[in-house]
Amino acid sequence: MANYHLNASTGSRGGGQSAKAKASYIQREGRYARDSAEVLHTKSSNMPGWAADAPTGYWDAADLYERVNGRLFKEVEFSLPIELTLPQQRELVSEFARHLTRGECLPYTLAIHAGGGSNPHCHLMISERKNDGIERPREQWFKRYNGKKPDIGGAQKSEKLKPKNWLEQTRADWSDYANRALDRAGYDDRIDHRTLEAQGIDRLPTIHLGPNVVELEAKGIQTDRGDKALSIEKVNAEIIDLQEHLEAIEHERNRQSTGGQEHQRVRGADRTAGPEFGSPSRRSNDPNNRNEEGQPGAGDNLDNRTNESHGFLEAGSRRDENGGRRSNGSQPERPERGERVALEVVGGNSDSFSDAYSSAADRIVALAGTASNDPGGRNVAAVPTKLKGDRTTQAIARQTKAMGCERYDIGIREPATGQMMNREWSHQELLKNVAWLKRMNAQGNDIYIRPAADVAHGLVLVDDLAEHEIDDMKAAGHEPALVVETSPKNYQAWVKVADNAPDDHRGVIARDLVQMYDADAGSADSRHYGRLAGFTNQKDEHTTRAGYQPWVLCRESSGVAATAGPQLMQQASQTLDSIEQAKEKAHRLDTIASSPDRWYHKSAVDEYRSEMKGLVKQFDDLSRCDFIAAMKLASNGRDVNEIAQAMAEASPALADRKAGHEADYIERTIKNVMELPQVQAARAILAANDHEPGLGM
Repeated sequence: MANYHLNASTGSRGGGQSAKAKASYIQREGRYARDSAEVLHTKSSNMPGWAADAPTGYWDAADLYERVNGRLFKEVEFSLPIELTLPQQRELVSEFARHLTRGECLPYTLAIHAGGGSNPHCHLMISERKNDGIERPREQWFKRYNGKKPDIGGAQKSEKLKPKNWLEQTRADWSDYANRALDRAGYDDRIDHRTLEAQGIDRLPTIHLGPNVVELEAKGIQTDRGDKALSIEKVNAEIIDLQEHLEAIEHERNRQSTGGQEHQRVRGADRTAGPEFGSPSRRSNDPNNRNEEGQPGAGDNLDNRTNESHGFLEAGSRRDENGGRRSNGSQPERPERGERVALEVVGGNSDSFSDAYSSAADRIVALAGTASNDPGGRNVAAVPTKLKGDRTTQAIARQTKAMGCERYDIGIREPATGQMMNREWSHQELLKNVAWLKRMNAQGNDIYIRPAADVAHGLVLVDDLAEHEIDDMKAAGHEPALVVETSPKNYQAWVKVADNAPDDHRGVIARDLVQMYDADAGSADSRHYGRLAGFTNQKDEHTTRAGYQPWVLCRESSGVAATAGPQLMQQASQTLDSIEQAKEKAHRLDTIASSPDRWYHKSAVDEYRSEMKGLVKQFDDLSRCDFIAAMKLASNGRDVNEIAQAMAEASPALADRKAGHEADYIERTIKNVMELPQVQAARAILAANDHEPGLGM
């Protein structure tokens, strides 16, 4: 009998998953090939050209090139109707896979497993990268998408698989596809994604055994899960027997009461037909109106249940005094529209305010007031006497409370020229100048904010984030104290790493977070402006054809410090120490180079082994050890080829850890190392002094 089971999960580098390992497992390739008989069918589609003939290579490339903490794949696992033949199952899973990936042409790989013969099921891996037909090499495919020049960026990521209701809809869709397949095959059995309670079925929900349990039970090995499933089946069998017995009793009772059945049919008709159709539901004024069993007439049971009471009268009609319907030649009065729910997180006038976008008229209405002078000597709108109801003021108050600084730099930037007008205000001074900022915003200026230069704080700005990247930050312990939506589906996050973090630490942390979450590298410094909520984004690219600009929204304002803040501070200290050590080492090398006595010149391989010897005692992660060792060699002036040779010869168990893509691993590690600011600074100093690489004490 067909049963319902569908689960979905996400594989990410941050969660420790490997796309290649998962693809190898579901297709029973590589080290899983010994169980290849389990796989009845595999298929991949929508792959880019470089992976068309070797789909597993696509998932291998995802492991290599997808960003840190990035999603590698979405896996959907679902049971197949055992009634269907293998060709019918193949057709069904192909249809369902096309349904989940069509429109955006998402690459996927699927495999049908036998499940011991009694539990056939399918594993479907879906990539979030859209195949838009542009040919990209695999190292470019997983880079950040470039909307203006798609051919030089990576493949765009789909937003389709992220909403919370996606799984619920997918579960419902699977039951529809499976039931249609059962119907085509001539079976009456059906599956239902709803719970038994929602279906009105008085039975215990069964549990999915899974392939491992099925295999063990088939070998005669007893399992707790198998015992539980058997117990549930026995109880359900008893429930079904009792239900059938009860139905037989009810059927006999109804058969002996023909009059009762007839009465039930009449009442059923009363509920479905109205007086205008001449049914017996027309109300009688005769108090003696009784049916043959002495009960009140059917019409009496429908008192106050006419269509009119439910608002179903046709337009231009009303009831007459006898319950009939007559035309009055006029349209019914429309119900009043309920008052719109206002967002407290955005700015604007309460009477002419749109939740997401603002028009020029909205802004002008919001700026009503007499003229006065601002602290900078400019003519501004007067401050209203009451600001509590002003949503811009509310949004600013929430943002500054979450940031928690004594004073702020406020930037008023003209998009056309890029010129920035600056004001330094306290929280209260900022609120007093809301009207003036509104006027500047209405004149086409963008409004920005950052902590003042001399204020102690621990805020780090991460710009240009998607919604799922905010979720990734929370999962990794980098919870934002403040999230601002700067344009639809685009976010800035302020992360509080400490109560007081020095400028250099904040700069290092900003660059680290940008690299982790593929954010805007141009904003990765300790003094970057973020947008101020409650005003509009004046960029032309966000302006609609009707002249509307999106509001900058304060989406989250917890003000909490990030869980991993101390760890980020410690890592920043280590990075800064490394930079300082590189400078000191460069100074020593300068002294050595000018000395008549030259120190022993180690080879790159020996230097790498020496570094790794201490690192492997300190860290369990060999990849991290490789990265730090390569960073030190690069800071000493070693060229790329020397570091690559050293890694190939001296990296512990490299062939086992990175089987099949050692060269890619080495190349990627060195590339990331060479992009580090501290490495570039150290190499620049060495180059300026024209030192030989690798001089050691």
